[in-house]
Amino acid sequence: QIEMPRPFELPNIILNCKTLVVLKLYRFRVNALGLVHLPALKTLHLDNFTMLETWHLAKVLHECPILEDLRANNMFFYNKSDVVEFQIMPKLVKAEIKVNFRFEIPLKVASNVEYLRFFIKVRMEKRKKCVVS
Repeated sequence: QIEMPRPFELPNIILNCKTLVVLKLYRFRVNALGLVHLPALKTLHLDNFTMLETWHLAKVLHECPILEDLRANNMFFYNKSDVVEFQIMPKLVKAEIKVNFRFEIPLKVASNVEYLRFFIKVRMEKRKKCVVS
């Protein structure tokens, strides 16, 4: 588990580790995605995580073929692409996803999980009416 007090660039070597089983990252960013190879990864937690492009997340998830536990809370993307193909993750058992309307992870990624925790973060105006940003 790696936690940083402010966003820090994630070294590409971490996403290219064939023996890594658990990866929990807090307050990291990925500006340039290099080679991703995580064949043994079973747990991936990304909290307050920033990526340059939305397809970076799709690529990382695609390269985790036996992922069982996914947590993606407060993901931010500099360049949001509307056309990103996320694949179904057949081994996924547990998913905790918190979306903030800047980016949505398609629920088909977690379509076969046993445990799903899904949060939608909304911004409230002073008049207490819900506003989707």
